[in-house]
Amino acid sequence: MENEIKDLYYEIIEKFKNRKTSLEVKEIVDKASLFLEKEKDVLIDKILAICLIELQDFKEAKNILLKILEDYTDDAEAMNAMAYLYIKDGLVDEAIKFLLDALYIDKENEIIKNNLEKLRNAKDYKVLFSMTKPRDFLYLNLPPLPFTRNLKILVKDLLSSVYGRIVIGVIVLTFVGIFIYVIYPYYINWAEDYRFKKGLGRGRVTHLEIKDIEKLVEERKKYNMKLSEEEIKKKFSMIQVYLEEKKVNKAIITINELLNSNASDMVKERVLIWKDFVYKIENPNQIDYMPTVQEVLRAPFLYENVYISWGGTVVNLEYKERKETVFDLLINFVDNGTVEGIAEIHMEGFQKLSSSDKVYVFGQIYGINLDNHILVKGISIQKLK
Repeated sequence: MENEIKDLYYEIIEKFKNRKTSLEVKEIVDKASLFLEKEKDVLIDKILAICLIELQDFKEAKNILLKILEDYTDDAEAMNAMAYLYIKDGLVDEAIKFLLDALYIDKENEIIKNNLEKLRNAKDYKVLFSMTKPRDFLYLNLPPLPFTRNLKILVKDLLSSVYGRIVIGVIVLTFVGIFIYVIYPYYINWAEDYRFKKGLGRGRVTHLEIKDIEKLVEERKKYNMKLSEEEIKKKFSMIQVYLEEKKVNKAIITINELLNSNASDMVKERVLIWKDFVYKIENPNQIDYMPTVQEVLRAPFLYENVYISWGGTVVNLEYKERKETVFDLLINFVDNGTVEGIAEIHMEGFQKLSSSDKVYVFGQIYGINLDNHILVKGISIQKLK
């Protein structure tokens, strides 16, 4: 690929990644068409097809996708896009077939899985199509842009002037600062591991028992949500009452009870509608009912999405770059080797914490792992003095 064509190739990808307006999409169509006159490339073909879909030129987009699938019969991205066009035409069975074929090729693709689930659960494909933006349905795995693109020209221009050299100096210092900022979480992780290996701290905890866990697990296995018709009706009516009274946790628990019970599919569908009306809690003072750790361990499926505010000790602190902070929260020590429960906390971003900190975590339960640690998506954290 010649340099001029290569520059155009990466320019198209960059503009496609950053597109916002229809004018920008039209510009991508023009540049992609120009590129394809000189060079054949399946990725640019798919970019062109998706842009045409966004501009509602469905006929031309379909022709391009069909040609791609003639040449590349195992292209899951093109199959997914064809499914979108078939939904538009009301050919739901054909759309499902394309999605199943795409999923067979790319088995772990969450976008395809979600598209297939939404389509299968949709009662009206027209409503689904009208409420689904192309960008929410379509996807492309784009290659990373080369860092060196245009860098040589920029550096040359900057070095030709005094002010340019000052700018470069500022940029270098900035990058040094950013580098330190980025590696700091890794340093914390390394330091915690080093202290644990040398026996210098309690930041890493691997051998703790949860009080009565065997008994709770046995009770979990025997837990039965078999309800009478009268109980089902009563619980269903209580959902609305709880929501009106802003008792969010009680509403969520009741919803989970019915969804995991012997209630009919029709009842469960109506329960799922109520589920969409559950509003978010912004702070722990709004929690209407606080489940205990033992309650959650006994029947975790009943407490999915329930809000909690639990206090405990931070251990096993780990930073996923600066994107996520993960740690175990030891809740209520019974003795040196036993706690009432362990919650695995996942919080967005970089939370400035240290091992052995005493904290209160406000968040939502989203499951339980094989070690019977309760999984919590943290919303906020408060250190105890």
